[in-house]
Amino acid sequence: MKILFIASEAFPLAKVGGLANVTSSLAIALHDSGHEPCGLGQLVAMRYGAIPVVRYTGGLADAVKDVAAIDGNGFLFQNYTVSDMLEAIKRAEASFYHRTEWHNLIRRDTKPDFSWKAPASKYGEICLRAVRTSGAQ
Repeated sequence: MKILFIASEAFPLAKVGGLANVTSSLAIALHDSGHEPCGLGQLVAMRYGAIPVVRYTGGLADAVKDVAAIDGNGFLFQNYTVSDMLEAIKRAEASFYHRTEWHNLIRRDTKPDFSWKAPASKYGEICLRAVRTSGAQ
């Protein structure tokens, strides 16, 4: 099983497409952030089929729900400790060896569209409505 540790120092890779290339070959992407205001690494990981193991904080907590929940899509750990992180990794590893469960998790993670396509379209519609409402031409 391949695991990638994604830290803020690794993020510049994402700006040139490298993170997506690396992530597509992984089973798990580990994000151990002490704080994460946004978190794009887990979205890239999920898009390319790497299951996120993340600390419950900021944007990571917004995007990743623990597999213990019905709609879970990754593995969370609460405290910023080695023991909590290792427990989450062990849960992910155990799930990895249940192939049907793991493949269902991958399907769930690769299905959402986190691109700008839908928000950009909605923004365009709002702008058009605003122009029509204002009477501007």
